[in-house]
Amino acid sequence: MQLLRSFRQPIAKITAKVTDESGRPIVGADAFINFLVGQEDGWGTRDLTHNKPTDDDGSFSAFDQCGGSATLAAIKQGYYKTVTD
Repeated sequence: MQLLRSFRQPIAKITAKVTDESGRPIVGADAFINFLVGQEDGWGTRDLTHNKPTDDDGSFSAFDQCGGSATLAAIKQGYYKTVTD
């Protein structure tokens, strides 16, 4: 007998702003938001990754299912890579 779990993941919206050490926005940085969600069968986890460049004020956002954990990262040549949980 196989037990199947069915549940809905909450939806999260994350907005972040990428700036330099002086607080000036970094335009066009390659930004990632990775949402960690449970598998549909209830066993294990999977990643939902969104990737896009930062806009004119250095911000980016994404929304998706989220099981309580997300990771953000931003990369641009000439700057150190930044990752946060």
